Amino acid sequence: MPDIEVDLGLQLCASIETLTATLNRQWQHEMRKAQGIRVLPLTSPQATASPWVIDVPDLLMAKTGYYWDVRRLALTGWSAGSVNVYRNGFAGQGGDLVAAFATPGVSVYGKAHIMLHPGDKLVVIGTGITGFVQLAGSVVALESHLLAGYLMLWCASRGDGCCTRRLSARGTSSPTRRAGRAAGCSRSPACRCSSTRGGSRRCR
Repeated sequence: MPDIEVDLGLQLCASIETLTATLNRQWQHEMRKAQGIRVLPLTSPQATASPWVIDVPDLLMAKTGYYWDVRRLALTGWSAGSVNVYRNGFAGQGGDLVAAFATPGVSVYGKAHIMLHPGDKLVVIGTGITGFVQLAGSVVALESHLLAGYLMLWCASRGDGCCTRRLSARGTSSPTRRAGRAAGCSRSPACRCSSTRGGSRRCR
């Protein structure tokens, strides 16, 4: 009996040591991820005269090695006119409209709704403005190697079978598109889902 008790005690100690080592590795992994994902404020100088453009890459561009997930935009300062926010410049010049403000206000976006690749920037353009234009907001900045996991969690949270690939409209070789496919994302953000007779969901 004493030998059995000693053996059980040794096994218990070994199990505790293994569990401790596993938890420590998981903790270190989570700490590394936490250091690679940060919430950053967006801010810009005011546009106070025509052509009412805010184009400040130092403040509004995703830096090399990072993706930005834009979560909040606040446009303020004018009493007449309208303001559009583009990705990478004017429409027709390689730019992509991501937000439109007919009046000053705040827009909050869901996860992965507006993604900026490394080197992408936000450009604000006002039309017929009386007053000034100023941008504020926030983004989630994540290191490139964390993108696939970030998208997988996002797709899983949707739960409707409709994942988006709007994250990349600039070519099938983009790392975001590859990560999206790896996460099972293959539908557009406007896809509509309906139940089939077999109980499954079909998106188009």
